[in-house]
Amino acid sequence: MAKIKQGILGGFSGKVANVVGTSWKGRAVMKSQPLSVANPRTESQVGQRNKFSKVAELASQILTQFVQPVENPISGNISGYNLFCKDNKTAFDAAGDLVAANLCAGGGKIINLESASLDAKLPGAKIDLTWENSGDISALRLTDKVFAFAVDETSGDVFVADGTATRNDEAAELLPLDANVVLVSSHKYAVVWACVSADGRDVSIKTSATEVTAA
Repeated sequence: MAKIKQGILGGFSGKVANVVGTSWKGRAVMKSQPLSVANPRTESQVGQRNKFSKVAELASQILTQFVQPVENPISGNISGYNLFCKDNKTAFDAAGDLVAANLCAGGGKIINLESASLDAKLPGAKIDLTWENSGDISALRLTDKVFAFAVDETSGDVFVADGTATRNDEAAELLPLDANVVLVSSHKYAVVWACVSADGRDVSIKTSATEVTAA
């Protein structure tokens, strides 16, 4: 049964036939459900599902530590989660393997970290991200928070820097989501970082992944 909230021209909740009434970010919306659901499994369709499954899994893993603070401010009428998945739809291939060059994040107007470098030194369980603040320091806003994540291109293990460090620190540590994970010799790690203003409203320009090898 559907309930009309504001007269016959207003939004409604519930279901009428295959039409569902709900709300999204304060707006009344209607969605249609298919009358029947097919489950085709051609090679191409399975490949697309693999791609989406892997990027959705990554987005879920780093949702609170990276995706929400970095993507929500610039996501517009969709969620930051959906924006991250959209921007990274080619970051995995049909087999579900990471395509590091296509991994990215951000898309605002803040200047990103300058002269940034990475160090994945063994033995260890963290990746060090360092940078230098130069030029017009006032334009950089030293209170900007630094977020980052890294993906082990072999194992899929994920490391994060959750915004604890600021631009002024000139260093941030990416720690594994699983406390039992350590860096692996010769493994490559795809790292993406972004700056977010202290008030959480502005985000740095879109940045693609940079690779570092544990050695």
